[in-house]
Amino acid sequence: MNFLGHAVIAHSGSDEYLLGNLIADGIKGRNLSAWPADIALGIRRHRQLDEWIDHHAEVQALKAYVPREVRRVSGIGFDLVWDHFLSVRLLDPETQHPALERGLIDRIYEVLSLNAHLIPGRMGPLCDALIRQRWLERYADYGYTCQSVRALGHRIPRQTPQMYALGDWLETHPMRLEAAFERLWPDLESQTRRVG
Repeated sequence: MNFLGHAVIAHSGSDEYLLGNLIADGIKGRNLSAWPADIALGIRRHRQLDEWIDHHAEVQALKAYVPREVRRVSGIGFDLVWDHFLSVRLLDPETQHPALERGLIDRIYEVLSLNAHLIPGRMGPLCDALIRQRWLERYADYGYTCQSVRALGHRIPRQTPQMYALGDWLETHPMRLEAAFERLWPDLESQTRRVG
């Protein structure tokens, strides 16, 4: 999951817990003692969910299906695509899940803005762009999401060709990805109830 996925899972916790879930990818190492307790808890929870998702049968099946040359980076693209499907559900009143209240997106932007001083350096510009350009709403456009995957190649220069190829592949397989998401998301919610 990317920003929206982790936020939906963490939405009922404190703002600090939500922040930890949002910035976890920018924090290295296991020692989280320098972080306030709720932020550290959010970081640990984010890592647990990433590990669980990476090993889920749906994700493994998709990784086996993508072209070999993009397999190594495919998880990055899947994370953004999951946020696409969540964004659609957040913004469309007919598909809105009770836990996915519309105000969650604004809360994410607010928590990141108010805590900009705590965002790890390399994530700062990314979070700033996410807020200014309102990426989370824009993810509801599947084409925009696939273009965002390609754009990640600029942040990972050694993998630019793979990220472009992955974006192209994702754009041609929306139905397969949505079907996988529809099976993955209920499992994730169930897992969250058991562990959280």
